[in-house]
Amino acid sequence: MAIDNVGMGRARIFAAIQARRDVAAVAAALFAQWLLRRIVPAMPFAPYSVANRIVRITPGGIATTGIDEVGHLALPILGAAVVVATLALGLAVGRRNPALLGAAAVALSFLATRLDPVPQDVRDSLVASLVAGAAAWLVAALLTPLPQSTAAPFDARRRQLVTSGLLGIGLVAVFGVSGIRRMARQVIAASVVRADRPVAVPTDASFAEVPGLSPQVTPSDKHYEIDINIADPVVDAGSWKLKISGAVGAPRSYKLDDLRAMATTERLQLMSCISNEVGGDLVSCSRWTGVPLADLIRAANPSGDAKMVVAHAIDGYTETIPIDIAMTDLVFVAFGMNGVTIPDAHGSPIRLLFPGRYGMRSVKWLKELSVSKTESEGYWEERGWDKVATMRTSSRIDVLSKTPAAGHFIAAGIAWAGDRRISAVDISTDDGASWTRAQLEGELGPLAWQRWQTTLDLPSGTHILSVRATDGAGTLQDDAQRPPHPSGSSGYHRVSVSV
Repeated sequence: MAIDNVGMGRARIFAAIQARRDVAAVAAALFAQWLLRRIVPAMPFAPYSVANRIVRITPGGIATTGIDEVGHLALPILGAAVVVATLALGLAVGRRNPALLGAAAVALSFLATRLDPVPQDVRDSLVASLVAGAAAWLVAALLTPLPQSTAAPFDARRRQLVTSGLLGIGLVAVFGVSGIRRMARQVIAASVVRADRPVAVPTDASFAEVPGLSPQVTPSDKHYEIDINIADPVVDAGSWKLKISGAVGAPRSYKLDDLRAMATTERLQLMSCISNEVGGDLVSCSRWTGVPLADLIRAANPSGDAKMVVAHAIDGYTETIPIDIAMTDLVFVAFGMNGVTIPDAHGSPIRLLFPGRYGMRSVKWLKELSVSKTESEGYWEERGWDKVATMRTSSRIDVLSKTPAAGHFIAAGIAWAGDRRISAVDISTDDGASWTRAQLEGELGPLAWQRWQTTLDLPSGTHILSVRATDGAGTLQDDAQRPPHPSGSSGYHRVSVSV
């Protein structure tokens, strides 16, 4: 009897799935396309393409409110919502013919990927759409009840499986051409980058021995990632070109090899997101290799009355640099990160670095630099964020660890002020009533963060630790508590400790 009950239960479950084979077919299409993207990241995923389009057309006030309320979970939430909406579409479609469901999956998926503001290769869009359509057709066919008059149901089902197998082999062949090409590009993208003028990073044994302290150089896979995309661009560095256009006397076009052949410099530079909370982790410091922006603009002979350089990214993102700053050596065009070519997630093949400004000004996936005679605003400025985005002086407590001596602790962390350097860091154990000067590590570079540490004698009880920094001009960190929007957070990082 128990065996019969199990069999009946399975039959009921299968019958329920058959009744909703439209939703099952949509789910299969999504899963197949998602799996394809996991194998080859350059392949599009239709719901993410739709979500990317929604991000671009969302009014600035709504976008900013979303970030204020849920932070950078806003993009994953939107992506999940589009996936759910796509599954709900299956309910509206109803139990259609399997071939019709497959054809609809191909057509709708292809249309979605073509709407993506992140450019998608037509062949990749077609392959991804065919994979989705095949999965939808196969699941719908297998879940469609066979006609009652069928004399040999096993043979009919076997014919479906054979047909599906042949279709799968065809798709694998089509996918292979595009997939191998994409995977080969990703292997090439990991090549070593050497600078003509490398940066020297000093070492201090007393800081190297502090467990939990941020490293001098942030590994690429630990560097924070923030942008406007649900799914980031994967650019073919072999066919990529950087255009210098607009109000210039000699427009230019550079391939990646052209930039790498120039006199290159490596710099250690921190980046911080304008959305970073006080004490947050959206700040990193990496080694970047490239050339000054000024070298490229100067070679194009900019107009004497030019006011801006507008940086355009492949995903449609834009930012602006005042021409007087663009013509200094401050702004950097980088193609190397920590000794290798820049990973896709950080802007491959090249990105802009704007020291002293929040990360929103450092455009990833750069494709064009346009010199303009008129002033304009960048992507986030148009949506209500600070028009200059000067990085605030900030500091953070990374670690508080006990020493072998009773009651003694080591507090350590980082401080940064963009391009203004750090001259001092102070630590308080009584919530700001008194301050003690911390020890600074030897400066890593004029654009890097500054590591600090100090030894504390903490008696039993609860203590509120606070940290503050002073920049290279002698200006003390702002202690006023402000949220990230619209000009970056401010205030002292505080940590409660019980001894």
